[in-house]
Amino acid sequence: MASFYACDNRSRKELDGLKPIPGYCIFIDLVDSVALKKEGLGAWCDVMYNLIATAMSFLRDVKGEAANAECENPLLRPTGLPPLKVMGDCLMFYVPKRLMPRDTNALNIFCPLVNIIRVPKGTTNGMRPEVHIGVTSCQNAYELTFVEGTEGFHGKDIDLAARLLKEATSREVVMNDLFYLEAECAFRNLRSAKNVFGEEDAITQWENVQGPWAKSIRGFSEPVQIYKWRGPN
Repeated sequence: MASFYACDNRSRKELDGLKPIPGYCIFIDLVDSVALKKEGLGAWCDVMYNLIATAMSFLRDVKGEAANAECENPLLRPTGLPPLKVMGDCLMFYVPKRLMPRDTNALNIFCPLVNIIRVPKGTTNGMRPEVHIGVTSCQNAYELTFVEGTEGFHGKDIDLAARLLKEATSREVVMNDLFYLEAECAFRNLRSAKNVFGEEDAITQWENVQGPWAKSIRGFSEPVQIYKWRGPN
């Protein structure tokens, strides 16, 4: 699906008629990239390659099913879920809920993010990506772009995901309250169904999520409730 081009000659009425596309917005940012670049461009490139490969690989399971392949949606690439944007050292992903496999939810987003932090795979040269992550469940996200021929999502929930990065230290996932509530509900349902998980299963890490904290976030008039998960050192 092509993003709505907001800067052509379409009427404001047509733009105002855009409907939000609920989904999950993820920002994954490389930690201490300035120090890394001082070691040389090659070292930084190795880590960025590993970060992108790791993120795409672990997020593979939340992409849409093959039944939608005729849409040529980027979520269906066999290498996994590609980033929507790469901004310097930061990757942005957007996963529309309507394109996710059935019976998947925020908890299915949380588990890959845990794995990206604690057990990266596909790394080379011993360069392990050190990251922090902001994630939001979005109700106010619109598929539009300001550069013709490109894809984009914009909205206040997208802004929040980017700004949650500032609340996350190294190896932390910071989430908004809606993401937390969706994942918590899914986790309780799994527990009530007496599902059994191994100690190393990422889903067990949900019990280590802490919060909430009320934070003043730039651009938001009211304090925002956030939750955090911190990975092992």
